Amino acid sequence: MDEKTLRELWQRAGSDQKIEINIEKLIESTKGKLLNMERLIKIRNRVEIFISVAIFGLNIWWLFYVPVFAVKIGSAIIAAGCLLVICRLVLASKINLKQDNTADIKFELMVSLQLVRQQINLLNSVLWWYLLPFFIGIICIFYAYLHSVLSFSIYTLIVALLYGYIWYKNKRAVIKYLKPLEENLIRLLEELSKPE
Repeated sequence: MDEKTLRELWQRAGSDQKIEINIEKLIESTKGKLLNMERLIKIRNRVEIFISVAIFGLNIWWLFYVPVFAVKIGSAIIAAGCLLVICRLVLASKINLKQDNTADIKFELMVSLQLVRQQINLLNSVLWWYLLPFFIGIICIFYAYLHSVLSFSIYTLIVALLYGYIWYKNKRAVIKYLKPLEENLIRLLEELSKPE
C-alpha cells in the first residue's frame, strides 16, 4: 500500500482514528502474508509442473515399451494424472475479476481473496485430482511385478499412509494458513466497504 492511500484512509477516519490505524496495520500484515503466499505458490507450481512433465514422459514411454498389461494401465492412469495436475495448477492461478479503477486497494484485496479461495479449493480437493490417480496407477504398476499377497498388502498400506500424510499436510495448510488469511481479507474488505 502506498503513502497516498494510507493518508486518504487516515483523513477519511475523522474521529474514529483507532480503527483506521488497525486497518492500516492489518493491510500491511495481510499484504506481507499474501506476497509470501504468492511466492510459495509460484515455486510450488513450477516444481509440480516440472515433475509432472517428467513423470508424464516416463509413463508414456512405459505405456508403449513395457509389455505387461497392468503396467500399461498404471502408466496411462499416471500420465492422465500428470495432465490433470498441470491443468489444475494452471487454472488455480487464474483470476477472473475485472479491474475497478475507482478503488485500487479494494480491487487488490478482491483479487487476493479470489486467489486464496482458489488455493483453498485446490488443497481441499487434492485427494481426487492429485492423490487418487497416482495411487491407482502406482498400485497397478507394482501389482504387475508382485506375486505375494502379503507384499502387495504391505506396499499398498505404505503408499496409502504416505498419501494420507500428504492429504493431512494439505488440510493443515488450509486450516493454519489459508483460512486465517481469507478471514483477514474478508474483514479488510468489509472495513473498506463501510460508508464514511
